[in-house]
Amino acid sequence: MRKYPLQVDWDLSSESENIEVIPSLLAQSMFFYVQATGRFQANSRYFTRRSHYHSYLLLLTRRGRGKLKYRQKSYTLQPGSVMLLDCKEAHEYGTVGANGWHMDWVHFNGGSSQSYVELIVNNAGPVLSLTDNSVIPRLLDELLLAHRKRRLDADILSSQWIVEMLTELLLQSIHKNSDSAEATYPAYILEIMNEMERNCSAKIPLDELAAQHSFSKYHLAREFKRYTGYSPNEYLTHVRLSLAKEMLKFSRMTITQIAEHTGYNQPSFFIRMFKQKEGITPLEFRKFWSERLD
Repeated sequence: MRKYPLQVDWDLSSESENIEVIPSLLAQSMFFYVQATGRFQANSRYFTRRSHYHSYLLLLTRRGRGKLKYRQKSYTLQPGSVMLLDCKEAHEYGTVGANGWHMDWVHFNGGSSQSYVELIVNNAGPVLSLTDNSVIPRLLDELLLAHRKRRLDADILSSQWIVEMLTELLLQSIHKNSDSAEATYPAYILEIMNEMERNCSAKIPLDELAAQHSFSKYHLAREFKRYTGYSPNEYLTHVRLSLAKEMLKFSRMTITQIAEHTGYNQPSFFIRMFKQKEGITPLEFRKFWSERLD
């Protein structure tokens, strides 16, 4: 990945607002969480150019125009459009024209942010035009107000609002290139997903899955990620850890037994993978939920 050094020109009016947020440890371990949010009235010189920033950005153009360069393509940001980026990737955006660019935005992370963003961008690109009844403008208003007032429940509400906004964009992206109001996965993708969910404790070589459906493994991996947002291996890991979390919540099985049941022959590897994805160890996860289920 090409690395851009951070370059910015914050040519902003005095009415612009930028709120840096320190999410609670609970929010970081459980929720989608806000890293920063704001409302900018940008002047003609405003731009940002960067990469390797560990955040996701949702930006709504209210008035004026902006421009975006992302994944070797250029986009114009018109009023009513939403820009959605994985900021670890190289990107640059800024004002177009002398009339300025007014925008609301939120930098967020946590939860399944990466999966949402990957799937939306893979389906529809990084810029989407909102529908007339979109909830996103209102939710960005609510989110900014909650953090401006430092509400005690801001972390919880922010997670809910981020999910609502991403869900709207995901549904829009799925239907964008479909004539059907009930777009579905291709049958072979569903079969593979179901196979992984039924037999997640077993090794499922990609070569075998591809041969069953008369594809090369490279084509299958590309198409699977196109429709699900995950590589086959990432999806299998997600299925295994989801099952592990259910067992940690509702069973008395040991960590070793849960590891074996979810396809991990080495408990140490299971613990390491769980902590990498969830931010806490399996035992910490079990303790957290047992205290809430008692």
